[in-house]
Amino acid sequence: MTDRFTPIVFDLGSSSARVGWAGSDQPKFIESSVMGRKTSDGSVDPTPLRFTNFSKKYPEPIDPVRCVSFDDGKWSVDSDILAALTDALCYSQRGLNANAFERSMFLTCPTLADNAYKKILFEHFMESVQVPAFFLGDSSVLSIYAAGRVSGICVDIGASTTSISQVDKGQVVNSTQHTIAGDAIDDYIFSRVGDYINVPMSDMTEKFVHETKLAIIREIKHNACKCSHHALPTMQISPAGRSIRSQRKSMSTSPQSGVGHQSETFKLPDGTELDVSSVSEQAAELLFRPHDESGFPGLPECVREMMMTEETNPFVLLTGGSSHFHGLHTRLVHEMENTSSLIFPFSQWTHRGYSGYVGGSILASLSTFSSLWITPACYNEHGVDRLINSK
Repeated sequence: MTDRFTPIVFDLGSSSARVGWAGSDQPKFIESSVMGRKTSDGSVDPTPLRFTNFSKKYPEPIDPVRCVSFDDGKWSVDSDILAALTDALCYSQRGLNANAFERSMFLTCPTLADNAYKKILFEHFMESVQVPAFFLGDSSVLSIYAAGRVSGICVDIGASTTSISQVDKGQVVNSTQHTIAGDAIDDYIFSRVGDYINVPMSDMTEKFVHETKLAIIREIKHNACKCSHHALPTMQISPAGRSIRSQRKSMSTSPQSGVGHQSETFKLPDGTELDVSSVSEQAAELLFRPHDESGFPGLPECVREMMMTEETNPFVLLTGGSSHFHGLHTRLVHEMENTSSLIFPFSQWTHRGYSGYVGGSILASLSTFSSLWITPACYNEHGVDRLINSK
Protein backbone atom coordinates (compact mmCIF):
# COMPACT_ATOMS: atom_id res chain seq x y z
CA MET A 1 0.00 0.00 0.00
CA THR A 2 1.56 3.33 -1.05
CA ASP A 3 1.46 6.45 1.08
CA ARG A 4 -0.78 8.07 -1.51
CA PHE A 5 -3.56 5.59 -0.86
CA THR A 6 -3.07 4.94 2.85
CA PRO A 7 -6.53 4.94 4.51
CA ILE A 8 -7.66 7.58 6.98
CA VAL A 9 -8.56 6.45 10.50
CA PHE A 10 -11.15 8.72 12.11
CA ASP A 11 -11.87 8.08 15.81
CA LEU A 12 -14.88 10.29 16.50
CA GLY A 13 -15.87 10.85 20.14
CA SER A 14 -18.39 13.10 21.83
CA SER A 15 -15.70 15.37 23.28
CA SER A 16 -12.74 14.98 20.94
CA ALA A 17 -11.83 13.50 17.57
CA ARG A 18 -8.62 11.75 16.57
CA VAL A 19 -7.50 11.40 12.95
CA GLY A 20 -4.43 9.98 11.26
CA TRP A 21 -3.10 7.47 8.77
CA ALA A 22 -3.57 3.71 8.96
CA GLY A 23 -0.49 1.96 10.30
CA SER A 24 0.50 4.76 12.70
CA ASP A 25 0.64 4.11 16.44
CA GLN A 26 -0.90 7.46 17.35
CA PRO A 27 -3.20 9.99 15.69
CA LYS A 28 -1.74 12.90 13.77
CA PHE A 29 -4.36 15.31 15.12
CA ILE A 30 -6.39 15.26 18.33
CA GLU A 31 -8.97 18.01 18.16
CA SER A 32 -12.23 19.03 19.78
CA SER A 33 -15.29 17.48 18.15
CA VAL A 34 -17.31 20.57 19.09
CA MET A 35 -17.97 23.20 16.44
CA GLY A 36 -20.00 26.39 16.47
CA ARG A 37 -23.16 27.60 14.81
CA LYS A 38 -23.43 31.30 14.09
CA THR A 39 -26.39 32.79 15.91
CA SER A 40 -27.23 35.03 12.95
CA ASP A 41 -27.86 32.43 10.25
CA GLY A 42 -27.15 29.02 11.81
CA SER A 43 -24.18 28.29 9.57
CA VAL A 44 -21.26 26.28 10.99
CA ASP A 45 -17.96 27.95 11.88
CA PRO A 46 -15.29 26.15 9.79
CA THR A 47 -12.89 25.32 12.66
CA PRO A 48 -13.29 23.11 15.74
CA LEU A 49 -13.77 25.25 18.84
CA ARG A 50 -10.86 25.72 21.22
CA PHE A 51 -12.51 27.28 24.23
CA THR A 52 -9.31 28.02 26.12
CA ASN A 53 -7.99 30.19 23.29
CA PHE A 54 -9.16 33.53 24.64
CA SER A 55 -7.15 35.43 22.03
CA LYS A 56 -9.34 34.27 19.15
CA LYS A 57 -11.90 36.88 18.23
CA TYR A 58 -15.03 35.51 16.64
CA PRO A 59 -16.71 38.01 14.28
CA GLU A 60 -20.08 37.24 15.82
CA PRO A 61 -21.56 35.19 18.68
CA ILE A 62 -21.75 31.44 18.10
CA ASP A 63 -23.27 28.53 19.98
CA PRO A 64 -21.12 25.41 20.46
CA VAL A 65 -22.59 22.12 19.20
CA ARG A 66 -21.21 18.63 19.73
CA CYS A 67 -20.86 16.50 16.64
CA VAL A 68 -21.71 13.37 18.64
CA SER A 69 -23.94 13.38 21.70
CA PHE A 70 -25.64 10.91 24.00
CA ASP A 71 -29.16 11.81 25.15
CA ASP A 72 -32.04 9.73 26.49
CA GLY A 73 -30.04 6.53 26.13
CA LYS A 74 -29.22 7.02 22.43
CA TRP A 75 -26.24 8.18 20.43
CA SER A 76 -26.91 10.88 17.86
CA VAL A 77 -24.80 12.80 15.35
CA ASP A 78 -25.36 16.26 13.90
CA SER A 79 -25.01 15.94 10.11
CA ASP A 80 -23.98 19.57 9.54
CA ILE A 81 -21.32 19.45 12.24
CA LEU A 82 -20.11 16.07 10.95
CA ALA A 83 -19.63 17.51 7.46
CA ALA A 84 -17.72 20.54 8.74
CA LEU A 85 -15.61 18.49 11.17
CA THR A 86 -14.72 15.91 8.51
CA ASP A 87 -13.62 18.63 6.13
CA ALA A 88 -11.61 20.46 8.82
CA LEU A 89 -9.74 17.41 10.12
CA CYS A 90 -9.39 15.23 7.03
CA TYR A 91 -9.55 17.28 3.85
CA SER A 92 -8.42 20.83 4.63
CA GLN A 93 -4.88 22.15 4.82
CA ARG A 94 -5.31 22.58 8.59
CA GLY A 95 -5.85 18.82 8.88
CA LEU A 96 -4.60 15.82 6.93
CA ASN A 97 -5.09 17.62 3.59
CA ALA A 98 -6.20 14.34 2.02
CA ASN A 99 -8.04 13.78 -1.25
CA ALA A 100 -11.45 12.37 -0.41
CA PHE A 101 -11.64 10.41 -3.67
CA GLU A 102 -8.35 8.59 -3.03
CA ARG A 103 -8.49 7.75 0.67
CA SER A 104 -10.56 4.99 2.20
CA MET A 105 -12.15 5.93 5.52
CA PHE A 106 -12.05 3.77 8.65
CA LEU A 107 -14.42 5.27 11.24
CA THR A 108 -14.96 4.19 14.85
CA CYS A 109 -18.45 3.80 16.26
CA PRO A 110 -19.62 3.89 19.91
CA THR A 111 -20.61 0.55 21.34
CA LEU A 112 -24.42 0.18 21.45
CA ALA A 113 -24.97 2.89 18.82
CA ASP A 114 -28.22 2.14 16.98
CA ASN A 115 -28.79 1.76 13.25
CA ALA A 116 -30.04 5.33 12.86
CA TYR A 117 -26.67 6.62 14.07
CA LYS A 118 -24.74 4.28 11.79
CA LYS A 119 -26.93 5.15 8.82
CA ILE A 120 -26.00 8.84 9.07
CA LEU A 121 -22.30 7.93 9.01
CA PHE A 122 -22.68 5.57 6.04
CA GLU A 123 -24.68 8.07 4.00
CA HIS A 124 -22.32 10.93 4.77
CA PHE A 125 -19.12 9.17 3.72
CA MET A 126 -20.52 7.04 0.91
CA GLU A 127 -22.90 9.56 -0.66
CA SER A 128 -21.79 13.07 0.35
CA VAL A 129 -18.01 12.62 0.61
CA GLN A 130 -17.91 9.68 -1.83
CA VAL A 131 -14.91 7.91 -0.38
CA PRO A 132 -13.57 4.93 -2.39
CA ALA A 133 -14.11 2.55 0.54
CA PHE A 134 -15.57 2.73 4.03
CA PHE A 135 -15.60 0.69 7.21
CA LEU A 136 -17.28 1.26 10.56
CA GLY A 137 -15.59 -0.42 13.54
CA ASP A 138 -16.87 -0.85 17.10
CA SER A 139 -14.75 1.13 19.56
CA SER A 140 -14.69 -1.59 22.25
CA VAL A 141 -13.53 -4.23 19.78
CA LEU A 142 -10.87 -1.91 18.41
CA SER A 143 -9.58 -1.13 21.91
CA ILE A 144 -9.18 -4.83 22.63
CA TYR A 145 -7.31 -5.21 19.32
CA ALA A 146 -5.03 -2.34 20.29
CA ALA A 147 -4.04 -4.24 23.43
CA GLY A 148 -3.02 -7.25 21.31
CA ARG A 149 -6.11 -9.36 22.06
CA VAL A 150 -9.21 -10.49 20.21
CA SER A 151 -11.29 -11.23 23.31
CA GLY A 152 -11.70 -9.59 26.69
CA ILE A 153 -13.70 -7.07 28.68
CA CYS A 154 -13.33 -3.44 27.67
CA VAL A 155 -13.98 -0.84 30.37
CA ASP A 156 -14.24 2.37 28.36
CA ILE A 157 -14.70 5.57 30.39
CA GLY A 158 -15.43 8.22 27.79
CA ALA A 159 -16.85 11.72 27.92
CA SER A 160 -20.55 10.87 27.65
CA THR A 161 -20.72 7.26 28.84
CA THR A 162 -18.93 4.53 30.68
CA SER A 163 -19.36 1.32 28.70
CA ILE A 164 -18.37 -2.15 29.84
CA SER A 165 -18.33 -4.62 26.96
CA GLN A 166 -17.55 -8.30 26.62
CA VAL A 167 -15.70 -8.94 23.36
CA ASP A 168 -15.37 -12.48 22.06
CA LYS A 169 -13.22 -13.12 18.97
CA GLY A 170 -13.78 -9.64 17.62
CA GLN A 171 -17.51 -9.39 18.37
CA VAL A 172 -19.34 -7.59 21.18
CA VAL A 173 -21.53 -10.23 22.83
CA ASN A 174 -22.64 -8.25 25.89
CA SER A 175 -22.45 -4.60 26.83
CA THR A 176 -23.80 -2.07 29.31
CA GLN A 177 -23.36 1.69 29.43
CA HIS A 178 -23.96 4.38 32.03
CA THR A 179 -23.88 8.17 31.98
CA ILE A 180 -21.53 8.43 34.96
CA ALA A 181 -18.46 9.33 32.92
CA GLY A 182 -16.34 12.34 32.01
CA ASP A 183 -19.22 14.78 31.57
CA ALA A 184 -20.78 13.83 34.90
CA ILE A 185 -17.43 14.33 36.63
CA ASP A 186 -17.04 17.70 34.88
CA ASP A 187 -20.49 18.74 36.11
CA TYR A 188 -19.58 17.75 39.67
CA ILE A 189 -16.36 19.77 39.59
CA PHE A 190 -18.23 22.66 38.00
CA SER A 191 -20.78 22.65 40.81
CA ARG A 192 -17.95 23.00 43.31
CA VAL A 193 -15.62 25.51 41.67
CA GLY A 194 -17.41 26.87 38.59
CA ASP A 195 -18.46 30.14 40.23
CA TYR A 196 -14.81 31.02 40.81
CA ILE A 197 -13.77 30.76 37.16
CA ASN A 198 -13.80 34.06 35.32
CA VAL A 199 -14.26 34.05 31.54
CA PRO A 200 -13.74 37.52 29.98
CA MET A 201 -15.95 36.90 26.95
CA SER A 202 -19.03 38.99 27.55
CA ASP A 203 -19.70 39.37 23.82
CA MET A 204 -20.27 35.62 23.37
CA THR A 205 -23.38 33.58 24.06
CA GLU A 206 -24.11 32.16 27.50
CA LYS A 207 -23.67 28.63 26.15
CA PHE A 208 -20.25 29.49 24.76
CA VAL A 209 -19.11 30.94 28.09
CA HIS A 210 -20.39 27.84 29.88
CA GLU A 211 -18.49 25.54 27.53
CA THR A 212 -15.37 27.65 28.01
CA LYS A 213 -15.64 27.17 31.76
CA LEU A 214 -16.10 23.43 31.20
CA ALA A 215 -12.90 23.35 29.13
CA ILE A 216 -11.06 24.83 32.12
CA ILE A 217 -12.80 22.31 34.38
CA ARG A 218 -11.40 19.50 32.21
CA GLU A 219 -7.91 20.94 32.64
CA ILE A 220 -8.45 20.84 36.40
CA LYS A 221 -9.68 17.26 36.14
CA HIS A 222 -6.73 16.10 34.05
CA ASN A 223 -4.00 17.95 35.94
CA ALA A 224 -5.14 18.36 39.53
CA CYS A 225 -7.43 15.41 40.24
CA LYS A 226 -6.45 11.88 41.22
CA CYS A 227 -8.09 8.72 42.47
CA SER A 228 -7.69 7.67 46.09
CA HIS A 229 -6.35 4.15 46.56
CA HIS A 230 -9.11 3.54 49.13
CA ALA A 231 -12.74 4.56 49.33
CA LEU A 232 -13.25 8.00 50.84
CA PRO A 233 -15.67 8.15 53.77
CA THR A 234 -18.04 10.75 52.35
CA MET A 235 -18.71 13.02 49.41
CA GLN A 236 -19.74 15.85 51.74
CA ILE A 237 -16.59 17.78 52.57
CA SER A 238 -15.60 21.42 53.08
CA PRO A 239 -17.10 24.14 50.88
CA ALA A 240 -15.57 24.03 47.43
CA GLY A 241 -14.03 26.48 45.09
CA ARG A 242 -12.55 29.08 47.37
CA SER A 243 -9.81 31.26 45.96
CA ILE A 244 -6.49 31.16 47.80
CA ARG A 245 -7.08 34.65 49.15
CA SER A 246 -10.50 33.86 50.61
CA GLN A 247 -9.23 30.53 51.92
CA ARG A 248 -6.40 32.17 53.85
CA LYS A 249 -8.74 34.76 55.24
CA SER A 250 -11.18 32.13 56.50
CA MET A 251 -8.36 30.10 58.06
CA SER A 252 -6.96 33.13 59.90
CA THR A 253 -10.34 33.94 61.44
CA SER A 254 -11.37 30.36 62.22
CA PRO A 255 -10.88 28.97 65.75
CA GLN A 256 -9.55 25.84 64.05
CA SER A 257 -6.93 27.70 62.06
CA GLY A 258 -4.22 25.86 63.95
CA VAL A 259 -5.31 22.60 62.34
CA GLY A 260 -3.09 21.70 59.37
CA HIS A 261 -4.71 22.25 55.99
CA GLN A 262 -2.98 21.29 52.78
CA SER A 263 -4.45 23.09 49.81
CA GLU A 264 -4.06 21.95 46.22
CA THR A 265 -4.07 24.76 43.73
CA PHE A 266 -4.68 25.18 40.02
CA LYS A 267 -3.66 28.28 38.09
CA LEU A 268 -6.52 29.64 35.99
CA PRO A 269 -5.98 31.32 32.59
CA ASP A 270 -6.37 34.78 34.17
CA GLY A 271 -3.55 34.03 36.63
CA THR A 272 -5.76 33.40 39.66
CA GLU A 273 -4.82 30.42 41.81
CA LEU A 274 -7.82 28.33 42.79
CA ASP A 275 -7.97 25.95 45.72
CA VAL A 276 -9.18 22.62 44.26
CA SER A 277 -8.47 20.42 47.29
CA SER A 278 -12.21 19.87 47.73
CA VAL A 279 -12.45 18.08 44.37
CA SER A 280 -8.95 16.69 43.81
CA GLU A 281 -9.87 13.22 45.12
CA GLN A 282 -13.64 13.45 45.40
CA ALA A 283 -14.23 13.78 41.64
CA ALA A 284 -13.04 10.27 40.81
CA GLU A 285 -15.20 8.84 43.60
CA LEU A 286 -18.22 9.29 41.32
CA LEU A 287 -16.98 6.26 39.39
CA PHE A 288 -17.08 4.05 42.48
CA ARG A 289 -20.20 5.08 44.37
CA PRO A 290 -23.68 3.80 43.44
CA HIS A 291 -25.98 6.42 41.93
CA ASP A 292 -29.65 5.58 42.35
CA GLU A 293 -30.96 8.15 39.87
CA SER A 294 -28.69 7.01 37.04
CA GLY A 295 -28.81 3.31 37.87
CA PHE A 296 -25.02 3.19 38.04
CA PRO A 297 -23.95 0.63 40.68
CA GLY A 298 -20.32 1.70 40.67
CA LEU A 299 -17.45 0.70 38.39
CA PRO A 300 -16.30 -2.39 40.36
CA GLU A 301 -19.80 -3.87 40.40
CA CYS A 302 -20.26 -3.25 36.65
CA VAL A 303 -16.97 -4.98 35.85
CA ARG A 304 -17.75 -7.84 38.23
CA GLU A 305 -21.14 -8.48 36.63
CA MET A 306 -19.60 -8.55 33.17
CA MET A 307 -16.86 -10.90 34.35
CA MET A 308 -19.47 -13.34 35.63
CA THR A 309 -20.57 -13.98 32.05
CA GLU A 310 -17.13 -15.33 31.19
CA GLU A 311 -16.49 -19.04 31.56
CA THR A 312 -12.80 -18.49 32.15
CA ASN A 313 -10.87 -15.73 33.86
CA PRO A 314 -11.02 -12.82 31.40
CA PHE A 315 -8.62 -10.17 30.26
CA VAL A 316 -9.92 -6.75 31.41
CA LEU A 317 -8.85 -3.54 29.68
CA LEU A 318 -9.23 -0.07 31.18
CA THR A 319 -9.41 2.62 28.51
CA GLY A 320 -11.08 5.88 27.53
CA GLY A 321 -10.15 9.54 27.77
CA SER A 322 -11.78 9.92 31.19
CA SER A 323 -9.81 7.03 32.70
CA HIS A 324 -6.65 9.13 33.10
CA PHE A 325 -7.05 9.73 36.83
CA HIS A 326 -3.78 8.91 38.54
CA GLY A 327 -4.37 5.84 40.69
CA LEU A 328 -7.64 4.76 39.02
CA HIS A 329 -6.20 1.48 37.73
CA THR A 330 -4.71 0.63 41.15
CA ARG A 331 -7.95 1.47 42.95
CA LEU A 332 -10.09 -0.62 40.61
CA VAL A 333 -7.79 -3.63 40.86
CA HIS A 334 -7.71 -3.26 44.65
CA GLU A 335 -11.51 -3.19 44.97
CA MET A 336 -11.95 -6.08 42.55
CA GLU A 337 -9.45 -8.26 44.43
CA ASN A 338 -11.08 -7.47 47.75
CA THR A 339 -14.62 -8.23 46.61
CA SER A 340 -14.14 -11.07 44.13
CA SER A 341 -12.48 -14.43 44.24
CA LEU A 342 -11.67 -14.22 40.54
CA ILE A 343 -8.05 -13.85 39.53
CA PHE A 344 -7.60 -12.06 36.21
CA PRO A 345 -5.12 -10.06 34.19
CA PHE A 346 -6.01 -6.35 34.24
CA SER A 347 -4.42 -3.94 31.79
CA GLN A 348 -4.32 -0.17 31.52
CA TRP A 349 -3.53 0.56 27.89
CA THR A 350 -0.62 3.00 27.71
CA HIS A 351 -2.34 5.24 25.17
CA ARG A 352 -5.82 4.54 26.42
CA GLY A 353 -7.08 8.00 25.44
CA TYR A 354 -7.08 6.87 21.81
CA SER A 355 -7.02 3.06 21.93
CA GLY A 356 -9.93 2.92 19.47
CA TYR A 357 -7.82 4.82 16.97
CA VAL A 358 -4.86 2.44 17.44
CA GLY A 359 -7.07 -0.62 16.91
CA GLY A 360 -8.54 0.89 13.74
CA SER A 361 -5.07 1.84 12.52
CA ILE A 362 -3.90 -1.75 12.92
CA LEU A 363 -6.86 -3.25 11.06
CA ALA A 364 -6.94 -0.71 8.24
CA SER A 365 -3.24 -1.31 7.49
CA LEU A 366 -3.55 -5.10 7.12
CA SER A 367 -3.51 -6.49 3.59
CA THR A 368 -5.93 -9.21 4.74
CA PHE A 369 -8.45 -6.52 5.65
CA SER A 370 -8.94 -5.45 2.03
CA SER A 371 -11.92 -7.75 1.48
CA LEU A 372 -13.85 -6.15 4.34
CA TRP A 373 -13.93 -2.61 2.96
CA ILE A 374 -17.34 -1.47 1.75
CA THR A 375 -17.00 -0.04 -1.74
CA PRO A 376 -19.46 2.20 -3.61
CA ALA A 377 -20.42 -0.76 -5.79
CA CYS A 378 -21.22 -2.85 -2.72
CA TYR A 379 -23.09 0.08 -1.15
CA ASN A 380 -25.20 0.66 -4.26
CA GLU A 381 -25.94 -3.04 -4.70
CA HIS A 382 -26.98 -3.89 -1.15
CA GLY A 383 -28.15 -0.57 0.28
CA VAL A 384 -27.32 1.05 3.57
CA ASP A 385 -29.94 -0.79 5.67
CA ARG A 386 -28.76 -4.23 4.64
CA LEU A 387 -25.11 -3.33 5.17
CA ILE A 388 -25.79 -1.99 8.66
CA ASN A 389 -27.75 -5.06 9.68
CA SER A 390 -24.99 -7.31 8.36
CA LYS A 391 -22.46 -5.57 10.62
